[in-house]
Amino acid sequence: MQSSKVIAILRSLNKHEMRKLGEMLHSPYFRFKKEALRLFEFLEKKHPRFQGLDKSKLKEVLFGKTAGDEKSLRYAMSELTKAAEHFLVLKEFESGEEEKNHLLLKAYLRKNLLKYAPSLIERNRQLLERSPLRDDKHFFLSFLTEKDHYEYVASGRNVAVHKNLKHIILDLDTFYMINKLKLSAEMINLSEAWAVEYDPVMLNEILHHLKNSKNIDTPAVRIYYEIVKMLTATPSEPHYFHLKDLLKTHGSLFPREELNDMYIFARNFCAQKINSGDTGYLSEVFELYQMLLQDEVLIVNGYLSQWDYKNIAAVALRVEAFDWARDFIMRYKEKIRIEDRENAFSFNLANYYYYRKEYEKTMSLIQNVVFTDTYYNLDCKVLLLKSYFELEEIQALHSLIDSFYMYLKRNKAISEFQRSSYLNFLRIVRKLIRLKPGDEKKRAAILLELDRSHPIANVSWLKKKLNPA
Repeated sequence: MQSSKVIAILRSLNKHEMRKLGEMLHSPYFRFKKEALRLFEFLEKKHPRFQGLDKSKLKEVLFGKTAGDEKSLRYAMSELTKAAEHFLVLKEFESGEEEKNHLLLKAYLRKNLLKYAPSLIERNRQLLERSPLRDDKHFFLSFLTEKDHYEYVASGRNVAVHKNLKHIILDLDTFYMINKLKLSAEMINLSEAWAVEYDPVMLNEILHHLKNSKNIDTPAVRIYYEIVKMLTATPSEPHYFHLKDLLKTHGSLFPREELNDMYIFARNFCAQKINSGDTGYLSEVFELYQMLLQDEVLIVNGYLSQWDYKNIAAVALRVEAFDWARDFIMRYKEKIRIEDRENAFSFNLANYYYYRKEYEKTMSLIQNVVFTDTYYNLDCKVLLLKSYFELEEIQALHSLIDSFYMYLKRNKAISEFQRSSYLNFLRIVRKLIRLKPGDEKKRAAILLELDRSHPIANVSWLKKKLNPA
């Protein structure tokens, strides 16, 4: 029951939505089966956790003392699932007035209610003009609106039927190019990461066309053009900086989720540069995160992801913006979901103290982290290991390495890539501990082994300890 589709859908609804779903089920217009209604009334009392669900109790509620069979219960659950899915569709439908007007116009044309069409078309034009967004959806809705106007005029055999064809085609071209560039960028990323074959049909032609086209002046087209060029052109750096400027200037034209995706392309580019040895791009990542915070792009339903919280703090610390990092950790603590808050806060503050070389405070704070998550467990172990190393607590360090090693071997939740990465890290740390001052031959041998080890976690820290100058 807990893993069933209907429970998953109901769990996703808030109290208001559950009440509205109940009203829909009771409506005589929809005529849902009575078993679906009884099942909903029972499950509504269990919302949102749905604990203690018992099939025999459910069957008794639905079918009385006759207690229907498994097939009857599955039928009732299927009926409620259909109702819940219908409710979700209606919710989506209600969220877009332009789409509703488009469908209403179609109905007017079919019912020969032509005199009501012009005001509806003008209404949609005004809605689109007032909207602050200029994403692909905007151009698609504009295309639909102008096409609706074309069909309305054509239905009256008006000689002016051709007048808005240019507008229709321009909106369609813009919608197509935005999506062609966006999906091509995602496919280029995918093909590089997973060696997936990609035949960029018409992509080069579109890129060439945009060099001398007014379409490039459309912010969404220009942004995705720069993303594709950033991923494919040599040199790629100018396209990255053009992209960053465009995001600063035009970020408000896009929904928060899409804008975040655009920033992810930029951050991934910086990460590749950093991984190739150009650590100057760390400051670029830091600036990108500051831009995201300023525009509240990362705040979803009032919350900041604990992982974004961790990544932002880590980047700030790596560029030695210590005061900024501490202020961020303190100020955004309340933006973390309450179930993740204390862990995230304790870890990031511990990391701050590590960078400030206050290692005792780091170790004290790590004790407050509850290891409910594999990533926190790994990160805390590494942070504790580094603190022991800096304090030269060799016995504690050896003990931690041994327990860390066993954790990596036994934990099934850790991927093989992660396991290899951390095992290689521990192997180098063991050799680092045994390295005697002045033994340049041994140090060079460890450095060579480090360069040949792949994958390996915390490689920059290891290199710094082997090359302290």
